[in-house]
Amino acid sequence: ADAVDIGSAADSPTVSAIAGGSRIKVVASFSNGGLGSSLIIPAGSPIKTIQDLKGKTISPTTRGSVAHFLTLGVLKKAGLTAKDVKLAFLTPADASAAFQSGGIDAWGTWGVYLARSIGTLKATVLIDGVGINTGKGVYSATDHALADPGKVAAIADFIARVDRGYTWSRENKEAFLDFYAGFTKQDRATVEYLYQSEAGYKREPIDDALTASLQNVFETWKEAGVLSGDLNLADYVYRTLPTD
Repeated sequence: ADAVDIGSAADSPTVSAIAGGSRIKVVASFSNGGLGSSLIIPAGSPIKTIQDLKGKTISPTTRGSVAHFLTLGVLKKAGLTAKDVKLAFLTPADASAAFQSGGIDAWGTWGVYLARSIGTLKATVLIDGVGINTGKGVYSATDHALADPGKVAAIADFIARVDRGYTWSRENKEAFLDFYAGFTKQDRATVEYLYQSEAGYKREPIDDALTASLQNVFETWKEAGVLSGDLNLADYVYRTLPTD
């Protein structure tokens, strides 16, 4: 316990972790506007619109993931619910295999998996996460760490460095792509596709808007039966991290 002071994840799994009892608070948030996650269909698929998903098998990848959140949002946008489709929760590797073999009709995915599927498998993006997913990547620290002024100062310094790193990525595209291709061991075409979503994160205020967004994630999971009970996310947002 308390072996790690701070970690990062998308808002969806962060809310799930808090609901599961993790003693953490959100200390920083970055958003790329919902880029980087999409619902894709295989080349030659008869699916043309999101309404065509009715009766189909969709893998939102893992339960509680950003792709699961996206899938629920897409279904709602189409006037459908999870009961109108078959949801197949799979690991990213298993979902990729099922997508290639025709075992699923559509796949909610992100990052390298998305880029590879489009570049190698010629998959088509049916709809992306813009306007549905928040695109938030949040950093959460443990209550134990936040009780230590020295660690709070170190966390603030770390978040400031993350922010500067994203700024550098946007201002030095070619250098970032060279680094990212080597770091992820992906080809240039793949990292080119990922650039906007990976480098597009901008720091957001820790305010009522963020709290409301996190609360909406919880209510969405609760409505979908993923989470239960009551949770006030305002109690899990740390608003006083130094920003200078």
